[in-house]
Amino acid sequence: AMSPPDAPLRAALGCGDPASQQYLPPTPRETALGWMEEAEVVGLVCTHTCLPHGQAYRDSRGGAAEWGRAVFNNGSAGMPNFEGQRFGLITRVSADLHAVPPDSLYGVAAGGLRFDALPVHYDHDGWMAQFEAVWPAGSDAHASYHARLVRGPGGFTRRHAAREGVS
Repeated sequence: AMSPPDAPLRAALGCGDPASQQYLPPTPRETALGWMEEAEVVGLVCTHTCLPHGQAYRDSRGGAAEWGRAVFNNGSAGMPNFEGQRFGLITRVSADLHAVPPDSLYGVAAGGLRFDALPVHYDHDGWMAQFEAVWPAGSDAHASYHARLVRGPGGFTRRHAAREGVS
């Protein structure tokens, strides 16, 4: 899991089972690098694992001043990923290292590829009307997602998502 590294923030954001207070620890650097080595890839890109994450790694693929590998997770394309924001995220991967999209929230060039987190804007009021029509107050989905849809995940900002090597 690429969730925030501290238990209080993970608990506040609901990453895990709130009843048992059991939360997934962050994936160790060595594990992520091992997965990429085994798969023979320079990037590990995943989606919808609670919160967004971007991190670059130096390894045998890159020199001392270069990032050799990266892990990016968009969090969610269809709901807010940052406190006070109302847009989803996608991860863009490009072979053009110098073309930074104008709407990139954070990104990095690593291992010959460019990784960027881009906003997905949607009709928030329209989505909320549909959500509440299908999952009204008192439903499990309303209890699980309504607050995040309205306010974003409490306390989580771009600074938490853009980690080592990513800006």
